[in-house]
Amino acid sequence: MITVGLIIRTIRSVKQIRQSALAEMCSISPAYLSLLESDQRKITPKLLKSVSSALNVPQEIMVHFNNQALLSKSHIQLLECIEDVKAEKSLREQIKHC
Repeated sequence: MITVGLIIRTIRSVKQIRQSALAEMCSISPAYLSLLESDQRKITPKLLKSVSSALNVPQEIMVHFNNQALLSKSHIQLLECIEDVKAEKSLREQIKHC
C-alpha cells in the first residue's frame, strides 16, 4: 500500500536529501520525521504543505486516504514510478523525469 510516509521517504531518498536536512527545512525533529515516514504518526495539513514545499512536489502527489488516491492520471503515473524506485534502485533517475 502506498502511504504518505512511503511517498515522503521515497521522494526524499530519490532527491538525495538527508532526513535531518528535510526535518530542519520543515522545522521538526528528525525523530518526528522518521515517525511520519514509517506511518507511525499522521501528517497534519500544515506539515504536509511544509514537506511538499521542501521537497518541491505538489501536495496532491502525497495525498492518499483509505486506498483511494485523489490524484490525476499523471500523478498516479508518478506514484507508480516512486513504487518502482523503492523496488529497484536503478530507477532512481527515472523519477526525476515523470
